[in-house]
Amino acid sequence: MKLIICVIYIFFISPLYCQGNKKIEFIGALQMQEGVVISYKINFKELQGGKIEGTSFTDIYGDNATRSKIVGKYSAKGNSISFHETENISTKSNSDVNEFCFVIVENAKIKTLKGKKIIQGNFTGKFNNKQNCSEGNIYLVSSDQIERGYDKLVNSQMVKSNDSLKLVAEKYKALLKTSKETKLHANENLKLKWSSEEIIFDVWDGLNIDNDKISIIINEKTILENFVIGREKKRLVLPFHEDSCIIKIIAVNEGEIAPNTVNIILIDKETTTPVLTSLEKGKFTLIKIEKNK
Repeated sequence: MKLIICVIYIFFISPLYCQGNKKIEFIGALQMQEGVVISYKINFKELQGGKIEGTSFTDIYGDNATRSKIVGKYSAKGNSISFHETENISTKSNSDVNEFCFVIVENAKIKTLKGKKIIQGNFTGKFNNKQNCSEGNIYLVSSDQIERGYDKLVNSQMVKSNDSLKLVAEKYKALLKTSKETKLHANENLKLKWSSEEIIFDVWDGLNIDNDKISIIINEKTILENFVIGREKKRLVLPFHEDSCIIKIIAVNEGEIAPNTVNIILIDKETTTPVLTSLEKGKFTLIKIEKNK
């Protein structure tokens, strides 16, 4: 009886084990809507339940080559794939982490054409702050079938001239006008020029969740009082028809770990301004906004 159980166990478990350790690789390109081509490669293992995990390689030939972690799933019939990049593993780029555009692919088709497996579909990209930074088409071919044919798949001169994460980052950083994070301490002020008729204001705790409490006063009116910030963003949308506005952030306590720290993003149309406040109990900082004239 024990022998039969062992045989059954090996019979059912071994294929799963082998499947989970088989690496699958596709290579090709991401083509932006504007025509920019970025070389791209993924390799992954297929796990139980159609789940996959592995790595992606962006800017394969460039000075900013980057390797990222991916997770996703295969369809039960093996005719579609979804995955997204979750974090960078390594990079040659000197760009700030907030400037990286992480690829998301939903239900790309897997086709077989003349014996070659091809992944074809759309992709979107998002910065760390979840804002869209890119979109376009993805085209990948199983690498064991194009070992010597990659230059035919992607024009090598096009890749060499455009193959750069820095190019993508600069293009979309200019589009979104996203500035680097500003750190504010007690009695420090930030001045901003504003175009929109409203102020979109996100607050959350991006560091340790330690029950930091804040109050926010805008033009002498209390908007949030003794508010406990957490991992989820609290969004405030405020009309702004005046010539100026003063936002006062007060540290009610210092939580479990001093000082009181708050992550803030102010959104003016396509312009975002990230801010990190670092305050002792009872201290405050000001953000002064003036309407563009």
